[in-house]
Amino acid sequence: MLQSSILGHEFVNYRKNTDNEQREQFSGKVRSKGMGYVPIVVDSVDPELSLLLAKRNPHFPRDIRYGLELTMHMDLKVEDIAKEVKIEILKKDINNTMVIKLGLEDGTFPDLNLDIGTLYKAKRNTDDKILYLLVTKEQTMYGYIMSIIRYLTKLFTKKV
Repeated sequence: MLQSSILGHEFVNYRKNTDNEQREQFSGKVRSKGMGYVPIVVDSVDPELSLLLAKRNPHFPRDIRYGLELTMHMDLKVEDIAKEVKIEILKKDINNTMVIKLGLEDGTFPDLNLDIGTLYKAKRNTDDKILYLLVTKEQTMYGYIMSIIRYLTKLFTKKV
């Protein structure tokens, strides 16, 4: 079972590049909207997908904020998150026809018919109370886990 960080190396770009205070501020803002709203961050270990989900500062184009921050009601389905992600990707890459899948940090794929509230309660990050999902082009659990391992391998080889 994968963890959110392996051997001290974070593999979610959003958490790696956003400090704890900013994450807690986002989470608090969403949860203060009222009952039923949950903070969700969607990112990817695939560099292409991660950049499609990232936002750039219009004043400083080199300043990239990784991860797609979403505020969604807990009665919606995981499928609705997938639709929002696809819309965001299409906004930046009109000709994009890739098939994407949402994955969890533990290397599993959530059921698309599951309501967000149930998934949030079971899989949210206990530190900042955000549900983290990873987008992948992989269609099998094996391929998804291998993509995370390949990403981590690149991190380890850069450090040495």
